[in-house]
Amino acid sequence: MKIVCIIQARLGSSRFPNKIMKEINGQKIIEIIYKRLKKSKLIDKIIVAIPNTKKDDELNDFLINKKISVFRGSEKNVLERYFQAAKKHKAKIIIRITSDCPLISSDLIDEHLKVYKSKKFKILNNYQSKTYPLGISFSICDFRSLEIANKKAKSKFDREHVMPFIYREMSSDTIKTKFYKNYNFLRLTIDYPVDLITIRNIYNYFYPNIFFNFKKVINLYKKKPYLFKNNSKVLFKIYPRV
Repeated sequence: MKIVCIIQARLGSSRFPNKIMKEINGQKIIEIIYKRLKKSKLIDKIIVAIPNTKKDDELNDFLINKKISVFRGSEKNVLERYFQAAKKHKAKIIIRITSDCPLISSDLIDEHLKVYKSKKFKILNNYQSKTYPLGISFSICDFRSLEIANKKAKSKFDREHVMPFIYREMSSDTIKTKFYKNYNFLRLTIDYPVDLITIRNIYNYFYPNIFFNFKKVINLYKKKPYLFKNNSKVLFKIYPRV
């Protein structure tokens, strides 16, 4: 079964515009995410799904120059964009990643893919348990579930996001994985400029290695929590990260 990872990306963030084009030790964030996911032993294809707007032409050109597969679709109807990207690339299993998660690691994805493939459930996510750090979240679903969501989801909220309809309407078919301890207070995402300081602190510690795994990040937090202090007081978003 073809496993396709689709990274949701855009340049038009209201809180931190062009954040995925910011650099960490000379490499842009979107490129780092792609390289880290490429280490997966189970993913067959990685796609970056971006809006077909003029303001995202710079992102499109950068990705093409780096020989990273791009799919362009609706800016607002992200669910449709995801579905069409999965359909074009004949995906049977889809992994959803967002581009504000620069510490997502392939080993964690592969571990969850093994669980997903060993069960009869159609959806798996590590988001709903609220135990993983903010920024270490992803979803896995089969193509049919995404197809049903794209066909039946009607609300603006459901269309602007990918997973809400699936989480809500297919909850009985969902595995919700939990981390061994609650680290949901830890911000490993990039929503604001101050978040980038923390992410750079982490990458600078492991430099020049960009392929350190998630468990090493947690161990670093235990040993050197001061590296994570810069964005520790940023309030979490009041709406669901879905």
